[in-house]
Amino acid sequence: MFIKSPINRVYLINLAATFSSQAATAIAIILLTPLLLTQLGEAGFSLYGVVLNLIVVASVFDFSLNTTLVRRLILHPDKANESINAVFNFFLLVLFCSIPLYYFSFVLGAVHITEKKLIMALLVALIVAQNMLAVLFESVMQSVNQWKQAKLIRVLRTLIETVLLYWISGMGKIEYLFYVTGGVNLIYITALALIAKKHVDFRLGIGKLNFSLLLAHLKDSFWYFQNSIASVITFNFQIIMMSHLLTAGQMTIYLLVFRFFEIVRTGLTNFAMLLFPSITQKQKEGNWRGVLLYYKKSLFLVALITAVTMAGLFVWGYEIFVYWSKIKTDTALTVYLIYCVYIALIVVDHVSGVFLSALKFNKNTAVVSSIQSLLLLMLTYILIKEFGVFGAALASLIAFVSTSLWYNPWHLWRSIQSKY
Repeated sequence: MFIKSPINRVYLINLAATFSSQAATAIAIILLTPLLLTQLGEAGFSLYGVVLNLIVVASVFDFSLNTTLVRRLILHPDKANESINAVFNFFLLVLFCSIPLYYFSFVLGAVHITEKKLIMALLVALIVAQNMLAVLFESVMQSVNQWKQAKLIRVLRTLIETVLLYWISGMGKIEYLFYVTGGVNLIYITALALIAKKHVDFRLGIGKLNFSLLLAHLKDSFWYFQNSIASVITFNFQIIMMSHLLTAGQMTIYLLVFRFFEIVRTGLTNFAMLLFPSITQKQKEGNWRGVLLYYKKSLFLVALITAVTMAGLFVWGYEIFVYWSKIKTDTALTVYLIYCVYIALIVVDHVSGVFLSALKFNKNTAVVSSIQSLLLLMLTYILIKEFGVFGAALASLIAFVSTSLWYNPWHLWRSIQSKY
């Protein structure tokens, strides 16, 4: 049976649009990070980075409804309006219910916000809800393989936000940076919603919350949600925990390495993420041998691209990092090298993760990811006490290699083969 390559015209167009979006994000990070470090100082920059990670952590409480929405829109397009409104209204509910939670987390010192706690709680709640809604409308377009317009709008959003953050950072007020992000996000979400309506027929309405449909969504999304929690613990909650264990200087080194490699990770994981709708469609057709061959080809492609990229980062990447961050220490080099290996393995494993999610074989992997995240937190605490910031990077690598790295491809292979 002949199976088409993962690479086709639609895939390449979506990939180009996605890379354009992330190139804009990368440029923004490259330009803004040194500036913010200078304008805010190490303590302010560290706090800003921790709050950004709090927003990412909190965004996981979309309960992975956007992921299951993509599958539902592909498998049940006749129920698009009801499904989209159920998720939309749930996110509005999350916005209003979360404000007191953020406020009391600041008051109790879970995050070191020393002033304007209520304003910061409102801003965090708003931006978290905006992130959820943005992904909602992107998911609608993803379900019909129309990522390009969403990603090109994101490029424009990123450029506008970067210019405004550059201008306002001179005031040295962290809350002003979040005012900018919230305002830009509002325009961005409105544009996304209007474009999504051109591809999928729906009409938003506040209060159009079908609880039975929402419960069905939540039931479908449980293991996706479990996996998302593990992911944010791995990439983001760890940083919040580290802020209580490391100095501002040590946190700055880690955050700079993290942001540098976040550009690499998000860029390289695009190759697999864009396959999600095609994988679900093959499952719908019952073409399991095709799915397995599709996986093999995708894995080879991503592994090859990752190997070439990481070879370049090993040879020239650290000098680029030093030029950009203005930090050149033995500690920074060690953390950089560990992260280089860690991110390479994560990108390759991400192929298995996308297939497992698209095929809904994610129950066992969610459990393993949870074990990984708990192991990570334990190792982070132990190894930071012994090795400082180097220990945090080492904890990430050990926890991943000993759990998800080997389990995900093995579980996927076994699950697909059981279908034929």
